[in-house]
Amino acid sequence: MNFSEKLPAFANPQGAAGKLLIASMNIFHTPVSLWGISHLDLAGNEKILDIGCGGGINLSRFLKKVPRGHVTGIDLSPDCVNYSFMRNRDAIAEGRCSVYEGSAELLPFGANHFDVITAFETIYFWPNLPNTLKEIKRVLKPGGTFLIVNEADGYGFLDDLYPKIIKGMTLYKTEELSAILTKAGFTNIEIDTKLGCVTVSARRPVTAPVSYTHLRAHETSAHL
Repeated sequence: MNFSEKLPAFANPQGAAGKLLIASMNIFHTPVSLWGISHLDLAGNEKILDIGCGGGINLSRFLKKVPRGHVTGIDLSPDCVNYSFMRNRDAIAEGRCSVYEGSAELLPFGANHFDVITAFETIYFWPNLPNTLKEIKRVLKPGGTFLIVNEADGYGFLDDLYPKIIKGMTLYKTEELSAILTKAGFTNIEIDTKLGCVTVSARRPVTAPVSYTHLRAHETSAHL
């Protein structure tokens, strides 16, 4: 067994080691999570989905920011779902919060459902990022915001090491994320970095983009 196999599964924490990891993530990810959330301009009535909700602490934070809205969490790990449920059980009982076990690549929600979708420290472990982004775009409302928050921007001196010791991890540089988001059909991509951390926000366009070639053909036919 190599060193990476001895580490708890960051993508799907389970068991005693997984529970310790979930609790530690709630604590140690707090600074970057609060910084990431500060990039959202919330009115208070949004429907928010947090993918990879972990121990549920960001669900609690969003519940305070959208008192007239609804907050949903989804995670691949049953232990994470249990943690999130217990932390937010009062809001769940009030009908203001929901927590699901499931994959980001196959979201159990209808189209055009959420105003905001967030992913804190989790896209590293999505096996097919382009397909997952298409699924996120499907459930995001036109004009809605998708926010990625990572503690590693791909340029740190240890960023080449992490994927070697953490099973299933892929680190993306900011320009890679921008290109993948653009290809998936997102617009208004904004990137902010701080001390090696990165936020990437993008919008689902309100209308489908019209290609320049199609536009020129339409203009030409109009003058005939």
